[in-house]
Amino acid sequence: MVMPNMGHPYFTEITNGILRAAFAAEDRVVMLSSKYDPQLEKQYLEQLHRKSFDALIFISHALPLAQLAQYQSYGAVVCCEDPQAISLSAAFSVREPAYLAAFNWIKQHHYQQIAVLLSRSTTVSATSRLTLEVFQHVFDRKPNPNGLVMGITTFDDGYAAAKQLVQHYQQVDFIFANSDDIAAGVRQFYLDHQLEVPSMMGQENQLAGQLLKLPTIDHHLSAIGQTAFELATSDQVEQIGIPADFILR
Repeated sequence: MVMPNMGHPYFTEITNGILRAAFAAEDRVVMLSSKYDPQLEKQYLEQLHRKSFDALIFISHALPLAQLAQYQSYGAVVCCEDPQAISLSAAFSVREPAYLAAFNWIKQHHYQQIAVLLSRSTTVSATSRLTLEVFQHVFDRKPNPNGLVMGITTFDDGYAAAKQLVQHYQQVDFIFANSDDIAAGVRQFYLDHQLEVPSMMGQENQLAGQLLKLPTIDHHLSAIGQTAFELATSDQVEQIGIPADFILR
């Protein structure tokens, strides 16, 4: 498994799914940290070439997918996003319908000043690009720049993002967070500073969201991990999309 870090539930949940499937199959899994370093990722691909590994699962990546696909003759290479026209095995969340449902729900409830928290910039993250594309489709505008916060992956990041929003986007009335734990961090900042907590929505259907009764989007990351493992141990190049679910509470 090639992953940049373990800071976001996206990585931990997919990892858990891979490990459960590998344990059941009595296969061994090596965790390879990349830190989004293209040179490190290239080294792992070359190790696949030298038969150090039977397969590589890129939970996330910095190298272009087309470059990953070039190494498939040396062993299975699997990514965890939709590869579109690139012939590369993939297990991924089909996000757009759930994002449409979520943003339409926000719009129907007449929220106007909406902050959006993302883990990576749109230049490198297909998920971030899709999030903002769907936002613009539903609201016919881009998010307010003061309400768009990047680099958010943990509870503490959510806490810091709330501080930034209070300083630069005081009129925010809804926060679309990129995980339930992050939303919990946002909420805690407002509570600690005796401020009115805006309405918010999380993602990944985590325990924090269940306890706080937050609406969320479940991307079924554990199932994606299990599917990625199955593809890594298959002789076929196949793309399998798993639909995300918008959950109201």
